[in-house]
Amino acid sequence: MDLGAITLIVAVSFGAVGILIGFLIGKSSHKGESEKETVENRSVLDEKISILSSKIEGLTEEVKTKFTEFSKASISEIERKVNELYKELDSLQQELNGLQLSNGSIQA
Repeated sequence: MDLGAITLIVAVSFGAVGILIGFLIGKSSHKGESEKETVENRSVLDEKISILSSKIEGLTEEVKTKFTEFSKASISEIERKVNELYKELDSLQQELNGLQLSNGSIQA
């Protein structure tokens, strides 16, 4: 895998975990509120968490898709260049085989 893609995936994962932990800490620090406010806040936080989770899943899928496309494009480009080099090597070998060089001219 490409180092940049791995770094991006790790950063997104840790960012998501940090956001979730921040919401949980924020939720636990408001214990003095009334029960009704707590229930309302909990539903809002649950909604935010679900939105963030869906965004993270979408971003992860997008990164995977782009990485797969990048990998396929890179591999096909490398294969094309290798095939060109093989053709060039074959033509050079044919040129060398076509030359009638004497032993003395080869040593020179």
